[in-house]
Amino acid sequence: MAVGAVGAPNVLVLGDTHGDGILEALESRLSRVTLVHERQLEGALERLKNEDFACVVCPASSSAPALSTLLEAVEKHAENGEVVCYIESGRETAGSEFEDVPYRPATFHTTAKDTLVDHVERFVAERHREEIIRALQRSTQELFHATSTEEIAEAAVDTANRLLGHPFTSVFQYTEREDGFDVVATTDERQTHGDPPQRIPAGDSLTGTAFGNQRPVYFDTGIDTTTDVFDVESVDGTSWLDELVDLEAIDVRSIDESDVLTDPSNPMSSGFIFPLGTYGTLGVVAIEPQAFTVDDFRFLSVLADTTTAALERTERERALEETNDRLEAFAAIVSHDLRNPLAVATGKLQLLEAECDSDQIEGIEDALGRMDNLIEDVLTLVRNDIDGDDLEWVSLGVVANRAWDTVDTGDASLEVATDLGSARAVDGPLQELFENLFDNAVTHGGRDVTVRVEPLETGGFAIEDDGEGIDDVDRSRLFEYGYTSSGSGTGLGLAIVERIASVFDWEVTAHTGADGGLRLEFQTFDH
Repeated sequence: MAVGAVGAPNVLVLGDTHGDGILEALESRLSRVTLVHERQLEGALERLKNEDFACVVCPASSSAPALSTLLEAVEKHAENGEVVCYIESGRETAGSEFEDVPYRPATFHTTAKDTLVDHVERFVAERHREEIIRALQRSTQELFHATSTEEIAEAAVDTANRLLGHPFTSVFQYTEREDGFDVVATTDERQTHGDPPQRIPAGDSLTGTAFGNQRPVYFDTGIDTTTDVFDVESVDGTSWLDELVDLEAIDVRSIDESDVLTDPSNPMSSGFIFPLGTYGTLGVVAIEPQAFTVDDFRFLSVLADTTTAALERTERERALEETNDRLEAFAAIVSHDLRNPLAVATGKLQLLEAECDSDQIEGIEDALGRMDNLIEDVLTLVRNDIDGDDLEWVSLGVVANRAWDTVDTGDASLEVATDLGSARAVDGPLQELFENLFDNAVTHGGRDVTVRVEPLETGGFAIEDDGEGIDDVDRSRLFEYGYTSSGSGTGLGLAIVERIASVFDWEVTAHTGADGGLRLEFQTFDH
């Protein structure tokens, strides 16, 4: 991982190391880590105060007081830092310098330099992974606080750049009409290196392949893509790329579109292209071949998945906002453009009724009344927009009794259990829910129907009548908009009930009651 990335580890090397080749060995193996060399203890202590180091390498021949001072400084200034000592040539074991020290550091003989470097490399890599994981957690909050797809794309590009230190990163959005990808966000370094293409055709391009297969693509001029075995080794000597290909977690492709990836004077040599769901792709590329590791793939996979989730959330919110806008416009049309002519027709009918006596007038009144009820139901259905913060504890029995008094129930009777309890809801819409339920019971169960409201053992409540009930076919369509088994119904009453229940985050199911009537159970999930 490149120098300058988030949490990029630094290693402090103390002492005259050239004679034993320690510094050279570290430089050879840790080419992506910042190595700082200080010959004297005083200089090392000053560095520890002002800079962040993951590991300190020092000779075991330091005096005990000096070693104790160094260990204490690491504990104080380098959080979770590691101290590694090496025993110089000509000495078999460490001596009295390890007496009276706060703790004994990891110690290696200079004849085992590779083992020492392996230890430092593994420790530094683990520290770097921890830093990147913390950075990914912070970036997740940034991505989900973004309010537009453009902001999310910018945050993803910035995060990839900060995490891995590869500055050439871009997000492309797929455009179905053009069957191509348009650049949405890119790093400043990418622009100065040569602006990325404003549009990439889908087809067989690397970006199109990643998007079409919904699987990451890796390209690298430093490996032979015609072979089944890729010579890209991890620290333990295994080919991480082979493992990912075997797991079908990634596709490996050769670069045959350098004019698309970048300008010909500065060709990109390696990189990843990750799909971002149906939105587009995230591309992280480098000038150098074999510039990436298996950890880079893992971290970018998490970032791509998080970015995709954030984009999908934003798209859902945008679609919901558009739907609500259309519903508001529709409600305005229903309220004004339909109600005004209906009011005129009702007035004309009253005048006609005063002038003549006709059996047709009653039928017209019923039709106009049904139209007025339909308009009310549609407006109720459209305008039930409740925020979760509006919910409060409401007495179910009180609201049920109040709703019963507002409905024309004839000779029907209501029985409300005394232990009905409360639920989190909003008073007004909850009363509308009960009113529609009671009206439905009277309409379909008869003017002398008995309606019972009782608690559920699992939390919530049930409303049951002793009417004729409904068959299984009707029950499957019970909450559909416009469905009714009555010639006088609008088919919106129970649709409104289900909509209000869903706004409260309740679940409603239909059953056959004990007396054969309809039983509706509401799980309120707040008991």
